Amino acid sequence: MSPKTFLPETRALRILQYTVDKIHSLGSLFKEGLRISTQKTKFIIIQKPRIELVTLSHPLVIANNTIPQVDTVKVLGLLSHFRHSWLPHIGVAEAKCLRALNIFEILSHPTHECNRNRLVDILQKVFHFSTST
Repeated sequence: MSPKTFLPETRALRILQYTVDKIHSLGSLFKEGLRISTQKTKFIIIQKPRIELVTLSHPLVIANNTIPQVDTVKVLGLLSHFRHSWLPHIGVAEAKCLRALNIFEILSHPTHECNRNRLVDILQKVFHFSTST
């Protein structure tokens, strides 16, 4: 194999590591600008649904810390799954809604003696919407 011939995975890994290093070094140029948390940084490989999970042969490193590969990553409140699936995001949203509805169900029981206006106020605060009357 000649020196200019690389395996696709090796070349992609080198380019990816080079990019991570450049982003990390760019942060050191600013006194109070871009800072990368090595504890919070994760990466995900997005791939076709029917292919086995791809793992890298060598780990990605930032500031002498290994960046872990995960199946799901949360960015701006949206959960992204490595197989382009919305199921993890829908599951978390459903669990939050069910918790809020369970609170409402308990408060609406006659033994709590919570009047209608009070329940509407609670609903508006929980779900952040306003009713038009």
